[in-house]
Formats: sequence, C-alpha cells, structure tokens
Amino acid sequence: MVAKNNQIADNHMRKDWQRYIKTHFDQPFRRRRRALLRKQKAATKAPRPLKKLRPAVVCPTLRYNMRIRQGRGFSLLELKRVGLRAQYARTIGIAVDPRRRNRSQEGAARNVARLKKYLERLVLFPNKPKGKDARNKDKLVSYYTSVGRAKDRLSKYARYVKRPMALKTGPAQTRIVNVNDVPDYNVFATLKNEKLIGKHHFYWRRHNKRLAFKRKREKAKAAKKELKGDAAE
Repeated sequence: MVAKNNQIADNHMRKDWQRYIKTHFDQPFRRRRRALLRKQKAATKAPRPLKKLRPAVVCPTLRYNMRIRQGRGFSLLELKRVGLRAQYARTIGIAVDPRRRNRSQEGAARNVARLKKYLERLVLFPNKPKGKDARNKDKLVSYYTSVGRAKDRLSKYARYVKRPMALKTGPAQTRIVNVNDVPDYNVFATLKNEKLIGKHHFYWRRHNKRLAFKRKREKAKAAKKELKGDAAE
C-alpha cells in the first residue's frame, strides 16, 4: 500500500520466466504412444475385452437422476442372485464393488439381467492340467476337446470389443400413462413413514425387548408369591 506522496513500488514480476517455464510440445507424440500402448495391451489380452464389465447405475442428485451410466462394480447381492462369488467374478472380467448397496428393485433387476446376458456370451477356456494330471490321458483328452469347443464358440464373434456390453444412453423418453393405472394414495406420507420405520427400528426393538423382559420378571414374581401363599395355607 502506497501512502501520501511516496514513490510507486517498482515490482519486478519475475521476468526471468524462460528458466522456469515448462512446455508440452510433445503432446501429439504422447497421444500416438498412448494409442500404441492400448493396442499392445489389447493384443496381449485378446480375445478377452480390454476393460471389465461394469453395472448400470443411476446418476446422483436431482439434476441427473434420470440418466444411467456405468458404475464402479456389481454389488454382492447382484452377484448372489446370479450365483457367482466375488472372488471368481473378478477372474472372468466382472468388476465387483462390495461397498455398493442396492436401493431399488428396478436397479438390481437391471444389473442381474446384464450379468445373465454377459454369462450367456462368455467363452471360458479350461485350465491346462499340471503335475500328475498332465500325465493322465483322459484329462488331457477332455482338456483339448473343451479347448476346441471354446475356439468354435469364439469363432462366431466377428470382432473383439474394447468394453463389454457398453452402455448407450440417450435422452430420457417420455411415456403416456393412464390416470386410472396410477394408485391413489399419499406417496409423500408413505415414503416418510418407511424412512422413520427404518430409522427407529432398532430403538423400538430394544424398547420392546425391555418391556418383554419386565413383564416376564413380574409374571415370575407373581407366580412365586402365589406359590408362597399356597404353602403358607
């Protein structure tokens, strides 16, 4: 701050910027290099897709909750309904997110159908027998026959994909709904009541347990008192 009739500060502003500036003129080359690395990775993983299968989830917040996008991974409930374990699902190209919870039946059913469709298309190659099994002729024959079947199934697919079952989402479509089909009840009050029940469930459970224990103790005390009175007579 300059006060009164003093000299104006001569700021230097660090004019020797050429020593510290950093340029990125190699960006086009980096782009080509990244594309080449992706092709090499796809070649090493082929015929397996480059990316994992991910669930269809609804975007958060009121502004975007009509859109569907790819999520982080399938929940344990969705895998259980298909009959898969999380450890095995990761080995066949399915992303798993154990922290995710299913908030609606519609979303869970959508992802279960997605998993079933993926498993129908999935082509699994058997593991080659090792150790003592490698010298067993029957196991070797079954191994080579199953490999041949897997290759035959794989030949039906014309090309390999980068992302399995990619989601193609467009703008939300409007639907015509008949007024008579809409149930006539208070939606807001029902949702609020369900929320309160979920919130106070454990409190009410503890309260009911205390009351049941108190009544049981009073009943035992009354029975003991009555038995004592009969003995006195």
